[in-house]
Amino acid sequence: NSDWRQLGALLLPGIMGSRATGIFVLTGYAEDLLAKAMPQSPVPIRQISFPAPSPRELAVTGASPNVGSQLHPEAVVVGAFGYVNESKLPHELVSAWAMTEGARQGHTVLVFVGSVEKKLRKKLLALCKSARIEPVFTGWVSDEEYKAWLNRIDIAVQLRSSNRGEASAAVFDLLSAGKAVILTA
Repeated sequence: NSDWRQLGALLLPGIMGSRATGIFVLTGYAEDLLAKAMPQSPVPIRQISFPAPSPRELAVTGASPNVGSQLHPEAVVVGAFGYVNESKLPHELVSAWAMTEGARQGHTVLVFVGSVEKKLRKKLLALCKSARIEPVFTGWVSDEEYKAWLNRIDIAVQLRSSNRGEASAAVFDLLSAGKAVILTA
């Protein structure tokens, strides 16, 4: 309880000094955390809807980037989207994927769409090599490439080791595009 009050003491001066008229959060969890941190908040705390894009906004416009051209057209593509760090549990995803029949026979492909921390990438490549699997690491992608990968994948896996109440834009994009999404809190 004192941790929440300390957080509130850190946040309050910034809110008071900024002439803020309200605090908007995207999840009920974040709203509850702030209410605990600042029980006497000088401004209202409100949960708002995340502006999820429509499927039309996620469609590739113009010339379609040549994403996944190295993949077999019939392959089931499993994708993880966004900046990859340890908290996104990529080692767990690679280890689990390596145990699947599809990965061993090349029927499925694992794609990390987004940048991967340098040291982590080395660890993941070593893990992949020992498991005899070859996922795709795209690195940073443009908006059009992101949309193209979003449309190319069949299933998305978005893991996190912890949650601070934030919402994932990638999850909203994936759900808006009608993709199956496996996720953790």
